[in-house]
Amino acid sequence: MNITAAQRRRHLDELRRITDIPTAAGREHRVIAYISAWARSRRNVILDMDGVGNPILSLRRGRSARRAKLLYVVAHMDHPAFVVRKVRSPREIVAEFRGGVRPAYFDDARATFFDADDQPVNAVGVEVRKPRKGSSLFYRLTFRLTRNANLQVGDIGRWRMGKQRITREVLHTPACDNLASVAAALCMLDVLRTVPSSKRMLDVRLLLTRAEEVGFVGTIGACKNRTIPKSARVLVLENSRSFADSPIGGGPIVRIGDRLSTFDPQFTAAIAAVAEELRTRNRSFAWQRKLMAGGMCEATAFQAYGYESACVCLPLGNYHNQGDLANVEMGTNVKPATAANEYISVADFHRFVHLITECARSLGPAPSQRERMEAIYKQRSYVLD
Repeated sequence: MNITAAQRRRHLDELRRITDIPTAAGREHRVIAYISAWARSRRNVILDMDGVGNPILSLRRGRSARRAKLLYVVAHMDHPAFVVRKVRSPREIVAEFRGGVRPAYFDDARATFFDADDQPVNAVGVEVRKPRKGSSLFYRLTFRLTRNANLQVGDIGRWRMGKQRITREVLHTPACDNLASVAAALCMLDVLRTVPSSKRMLDVRLLLTRAEEVGFVGTIGACKNRTIPKSARVLVLENSRSFADSPIGGGPIVRIGDRLSTFDPQFTAAIAAVAEELRTRNRSFAWQRKLMAGGMCEATAFQAYGYESACVCLPLGNYHNQGDLANVEMGTNVKPATAANEYISVADFHRFVHLITECARSLGPAPSQRERMEAIYKQRSYVLD
């Protein structure tokens, strides 16, 4: 289906708004509030919550669509960030970092914290404590605030970075991973809302998960609570660190697997077939097919609980806000490790939305590799005579 220029402009606005929301593992309330308001403003969108606080969005369906095959599109709502654990005074706090970054980025850390009224206050790290067995799972930093503030336990802090901007069609923003996928999922559902239920081949629902950055906690909770029926396919959306062979600007990536596992091959092949069909119809549509072994993905967690799962992701720069990451990893950086906005290609995002929308509208069974092999054998086996 076509996505208009006007829709793309709205999608970009959605992307910019959502990726600027402060969020952290277990503290996704601002994102949930945004999603709740978004759903309330659309009369044919239904919002529910599962047993561990993951939002579920679906479209009202006519009778003809009630037997459609279930497809759950999944994206997590958290991003690596600080969470206040102690308030020592109006000018000093202790916060833990929920997520994965290299320890060098904690040296001379600069952060911005947000109180319950969304008032920001800047802070400087003055002490770093490593995780200790029986004490804390996470790095803990003592911060001195630049002014008196009314921060409370549970408030969020994120790295102090430059303002969000678009430069040469690249969006630099605090949290692409994984709020860009949340934005894409909402844009997809907005497009599908315009399609009569009788013409939708699939019953598509969104599951937006919590606490992925500390070990798929919301995902595991959803699996244990049977939030998703075992008969459903699960399409995970992610942002994954870009490498030379998975360039930013090269299009969304049909992800074969992650650091721990490979995903369902037939499901992955079906998504790739949709991407290739889009490429056939529009030669400007770019996409990639890669393993992306630099991190872990919720598709692995769903597979562990017996679900048929696959993943589509966006190639991402400054993974987890780690500026100049490749040099920091190798020890060749000439400047101290410093946090920076993550970045993605705007064109990649629009292609991402287009691909997942097309999958949600008409994803069919994967092409049979066995039939393909049989056809090749029938045609060419004479060479064995």
